[in-house]
Amino acid sequence: KRALRQLVDQGTAVYLIQGNRDFLLGERFCKESGVVLLDDYTVIDIGGQATLLTHGDLLCTDDVPYQTFRIKSHSAEWQREVLSKPLWLRLLAARWYRTRSFWHKRGKPQDIMDVNAQTVLDCLRRFACTRLIHGHTHRPATHELFCDGVEMQRIVLADWTADRGEVLCWDGKAFRREVL
Repeated sequence: KRALRQLVDQGTAVYLIQGNRDFLLGERFCKESGVVLLDDYTVIDIGGQATLLTHGDLLCTDDVPYQTFRIKSHSAEWQREVLSKPLWLRLLAARWYRTRSFWHKRGKPQDIMDVNAQTVLDCLRRFACTRLIHGHTHRPATHELFCDGVEMQRIVLADWTADRGEVLCWDGKAFRREVL
């Protein structure tokens, strides 16, 4: 949090879209770190093209158990209940949920855990965008799409590990992926 605050105080704007593991980050975190919390779906302009940013978990509509958990975990009541517990208990519960998630994912077909193609197109239409950038599935690729006779693009970001991260950079003309 301190490093983010330093970065923001030096003039760098930092934005965050909550994901499936950081959904409890909220106003207090943003106030202390200086990070700006974005909506689940946020439209920005990149090179004159309307671009939809999202974490990506909302696009995985075939994973019904996850979507059910997501609805519950984003409710104010559930979050208040979780945050009322001591930190040690929350950390233990988080570890248990990650382990449980790992074992559940092993039994699910890969296509259920990927984005639903129709959901992607519906979102691009709803937000009037021709480009979508997301993570969550962490299958880095650039997908060319056609919808209603219009060429569109879906860019999937890689996941971050303890020793490696990938960022998507825009140089004013094209995107490039950069490994940190």
